[in-house]
Amino acid sequence: DVLKVAHHGDKSSTCEDFLEAAQPKYAVISYGEDNPYGVPEPVVLQRLQQFDVTLFTTVSNGTVVLTITPDSLRFTSMK
Repeated sequence: DVLKVAHHGDKSSTCEDFLEAAQPKYAVISYGEDNPYGVPEPVVLQRLQQFDVTLFTTVSNGTVVLTITPDSLRFTSMK
């Protein structure tokens, strides 16, 4: 259900075939604002949107905490 996007969202990660196989509902990308690497790459964000994945990022949400119980997944942000 939850994907930790590899390589901070670099274009070499999270290909369409992988998303099709995994079918995540949620994704988390960890990256710094104004980083010199240009991640996450727009193509990765577009792929996640295309697959209707709810996205959490450390830039937008701060620390992302996922709590898993037998009945639910709960995301909280600590910004």
